[in-house]
Amino acid sequence: MTPPVAAVASAAAAEQELFAAAVRCDDEFPASFRTCPLDPTTLIRLDERAEAILRTLALTDDSHGDDGDETGPHAAALARLDAKTTLIIDLLGQWLAERDGSPASQPLSWSRCGARLDHGEPAKPGDCGILSLQPAFWLPIRLELPVEVIASQPDHDRHRLWLRWLGMSDPVRNSLERLVFRLHRRAIARRQRNPSI
Repeated sequence: MTPPVAAVASAAAAEQELFAAAVRCDDEFPASFRTCPLDPTTLIRLDERAEAILRTLALTDDSHGDDGDETGPHAAALARLDAKTTLIIDLLGQWLAERDGSPASQPLSWSRCGARLDHGEPAKPGDCGILSLQPAFWLPIRLELPVEVIASQPDHDRHRLWLRWLGMSDPVRNSLERLVFRLHRRAIARRQRNPSI
């Protein structure tokens, strides 16, 4: 696992560290941040859970893919079945979000190195906590990733935070990078289909 490193002072330096040399995804996700102490046992537990969730997301992405390139005599029936399954999963996700009080959707930038989001409460460089986010709208599973605040900047009535992943193992970081790439590619395709987004 990656050991903690010193916090960075400026927003510009944080932006450079998190996004300059990595693929990033800029989109809206249900996401929230909370500060809390992170001991080694908690870091290991969160890392193991993140690895399992990322593996699940990769597998469901393969079967839930949006390429739509199937051909053959059963393609139409499979497409209808996929549409019905997607609808059921979406409805279940909405129900769980209402029941569990999922965080509101908000702009989030993230990469294999960390994330940037706006937060209601101030936090200072060096603070540790957990970023909770739902990366797939059709699958109501939340990733909980341990982070360290490396920069903070007031932004109107909120606080923009730059968060570096903390204690993340290489397998989780690599899986996260692949997920961010898939989401980044989909966001670009969506904007190309609808330039007003």
